[in-house]
Formats: sequence, structure tokens, C-alpha cells
Amino acid sequence: MKTLFEKIASRTLENALSGRAKGIPFPIDKLNDSLLGILPNSMTLWAAESNTGKTRILYYLYWFWVVDYCNRADTDRNPEDVLIYIYAYEMPLDRSLALMSAAYLMDKKGMDVSDATVMGYEGKPSEELEEMLKSEEHSEFMKKLFKQTRFRVDTKYKSMIKELYTLGMELTEKIDDDELEFRQFTNPKQMVIVMTDHIGNATSPKGSMELSDFKTYSQGHMKLRNKFGFTMVPIQQANPTEENHLIPGHRQMRDTKNFFIESDGVVGAGSPYKLKIDTVDCDGLHYQIANTPHNGQRGLLDTILFLGVTKSRYGKLIPLIPVGFKGAQGIVYSDPPTIRQI
Repeated sequence: MKTLFEKIASRTLENALSGRAKGIPFPIDKLNDSLLGILPNSMTLWAAESNTGKTRILYYLYWFWVVDYCNRADTDRNPEDVLIYIYAYEMPLDRSLALMSAAYLMDKKGMDVSDATVMGYEGKPSEELEEMLKSEEHSEFMKKLFKQTRFRVDTKYKSMIKELYTLGMELTEKIDDDELEFRQFTNPKQMVIVMTDHIGNATSPKGSMELSDFKTYSQGHMKLRNKFGFTMVPIQQANPTEENHLIPGHRQMRDTKNFFIESDGVVGAGSPYKLKIDTVDCDGLHYQIANTPHNGQRGLLDTILFLGVTKSRYGKLIPLIPVGFKGAQGIVYSDPPTIRQI
């Protein structure tokens, strides 16, 4: 008779060989190199300084892209295979979501998605974006988004855990009678992606919490990952302590240390244009940040952002990943389009 460990090991191997453990690739290749994509049974902490664009990046990667991926004919995921739960404790569901999704579709079609012509901070959306907002294509995309998504605003943390626990019980089945319960999805390709944006605002309107609260909350996330195989994506605000520190690390995330420890992967996002420096070095290339005649007096504002994988259970760390990022629209490019080498 097999021991429980042997049964779990056998089932894990069977799932891996059958493709059940397969996730969804990121649209950014270097993230796939280190995190191996958006995986079931994982917890990935994303952290950044305030006003860096972390919410928009995560909506792009874990929402727009995932839904688009599931609806493509050339993938092995169907829309009914993937459920997305978004607990929006910081960014409300408003017109900005429609603008971001419309910009996503414009970018996908190869149309111009720049601050000046689409949705600059100083002006109203362009005529092209307004046309996309009114189009049947955008209407259908929004329907697809919310068909796969459960969007929650101002949900208490305990209510969130209760809702997800109930969902997990509905979607999974117990496969062992031993004392230690072991469950798996009844649909082999099922994935549940849970974004909490951001967890520091989960119970307090002011966002102030004690470190003991974070320990409890990270354990709640971890149990959902372990028990049901959910894909947990906590988003947190970092507290940089060094003026020129580009990517937040463990010490900078003082209020997220338990999430840092218990997460399978940690990604920090940094905006070089927020630092008091003129250039930043990545992989031997120097990127110009300051406004000069060479770059049209714009520098790299909202066109480049660095992601740093500071922790990975697979041991594949990439210190800095430069990506193109249109902050106003939440558009992410695998290769920065306006980098200047000097």
C-alpha cells in the first residue's frame, strides 16, 4: 500500500506529464525565463513604490492578456478553464478600466498608443481611442473580460478567504481518504487566478496595518494556494529606504516581509525616471533618463520600466528586466521601444 507521500508524488508526476500543471506564459519572455509563466499552485508577490504603475501592469499581465490568451484558437486553454478574481482594494472599477482595455486592443492591432495621441495626463482621450471605446470589438472584449472575472471592491479579508474557500471546495475533489487532505481540480485545465490589489488596504480604509496582520494574511493566501492550487497574486506597496534604489528588495518591503518569505516568486517594479539620476545601467547598456535634445526633451518618462525578479523557487533570477511601459494606458512591451543607447 502506498504511503500518502507516495500517492501525492505519483499524482504530482501524473499531473505534470498530462499537462495539468501547465500554466499560461507571460507576454514578456524574460519573465517566463525566471518565473516559468503564470502557474497554478503558486504565489507571486508584486511590489513597487507608490505611483509606479503596478496595478496597471498586473491588469495587463494577469487580466487582459490572460483572457485574450484563453480566447485564442491556437492555445490549449478555454475561457471556461480560467477564472480570475480581482479584489480591488485600491483602484476602483471606473472609466480608466475601459480606457486601458481599449488601449490594449489598439496596441494589439498595431495602432499608435502614445501618451500624446491616446490618453495623456494633461488632455482627454484621442478620437481614435474614443472610437475604439464605442466599437463592437471593445464591447465584445469587455464581455469576455467579465465572463471570466469576478471583480470585488471593498471586500473584507475574511470575506474574501471565505468566498475563495467555498469556490475551492466546489471546483476540487478530495482524492485521498488519509488524515492529510489532498485535493485537485475536477477540470484538469482549471486555473483560478486571485489578485489582491493591494493587500495593505484589505481591512483598513487608511491602509495602516500591523506586521502581525500581514503574517495572518500571507498564511491565508498560502493555504488557498496549497489546498486548492490557486494562483495567488498579492500586490503590495514597497517602502524604499534608499533614494537611488531602483528595485525594491526584502528590506524595502518592510510591511510585506511575510509575503516575501512565503511567496514562490517576488517581482519588484522600478521607475528610473523617479530617481535623481540621469542614466541607468542594465546588462551593460546605458539608458538615458534625463530630458535632453537627444530624446526630444522627454527622457524615458512612461516609456520604460524595470522589473526585477528578486526571488524564484526555480532559482532563475534576472536582476533587471527592461520593459516598455505606457503608464497612462497600462500597455507593456517586451522590448522597450524608445530606449536610447549612449
